[in-house]
Amino acid sequence: MKKIIAWLVVMTFCFGFAATANTQGDLGITVGVEFTVENTTEQNEGERQPILAPFVIFERPLLNRTLDVYAQLAYNAGFYFVKNDNLEDVHPHWLYINVILGYNLFLTADSTLTILLEKEFDKFMVHPRSSNSNNVYGLLIPGVRFDQELDFGNVYAQLDLPIAYLHNTRNTPTGVGLDFTLGWLSNFGLGLELTQRNIFRPRDGNSIYAGFDVTVSYELGPIFAALKVETPLRINEAGINIIPSVEYSFDAFTFYFELDIRRVGMRDYNIELSPTVGIELSPTVGLRFSF
Repeated sequence: MKKIIAWLVVMTFCFGFAATANTQGDLGITVGVEFTVENTTEQNEGERQPILAPFVIFERPLLNRTLDVYAQLAYNAGFYFVKNDNLEDVHPHWLYINVILGYNLFLTADSTLTILLEKEFDKFMVHPRSSNSNNVYGLLIPGVRFDQELDFGNVYAQLDLPIAYLHNTRNTPTGVGLDFTLGWLSNFGLGLELTQRNIFRPRDGNSIYAGFDVTVSYELGPIFAALKVETPLRINEAGINIIPSVEYSFDAFTFYFELDIRRVGMRDYNIELSPTVGIELSPTVGLRFSF
């Protein structure tokens, strides 16, 4: 509880700093907090996992828009219990860290080639730390993206090579993926995106076809809504994930809601529902990434 209180105090100062920074110039800072309850449909109350996550984001183009920088830090406090090394019930706390760099090559006035590099640390455990695991999941994603402005909107293609080199479980082989994305952002608010994912495991020589992600979005004034459907190759084993979301922006604030619906189509498993609500404060104008 002391860690939660300390972090909320830090976030309060961040809110004040960001609001003050707006009068001094554009620093591209966004702060916010979100609350998620994972697996609300689980009958066993202990399996439902409420999580509070304050976060801060820095997002800004630099060097005359040649370099795009995105950095996010979130502190996740779980209001449920896990076992530590002494088999004691404790509340988990972990960090989420994500950094994206994009180097832009302006080929013409309407076309841009971007070299991407993303470094993600998911569930960097603060407490409890396990002696039998790495206490962190690490992902490195090099990629390349091409954007073309046309009369009917922006068309883009992106190729990513995600490399999972750190796993919570020790001695897990490195996983390498290949993701290919095609997308279109219209001039009237409609967005369409299709991503085809593959996973390779070089150690055993096998490749696993992972599936497709389809996202449809629409923006009308202060309202932005999206529907994402993740379809694996083996639906009976992994299930389809359906993720509707909506956000509403008012002045410097953005309120959002997301519902993660998992295990759709799986046999002998109940559908999992994980709702998330959040609020962001962005007194400075930043660059919205769609990576």
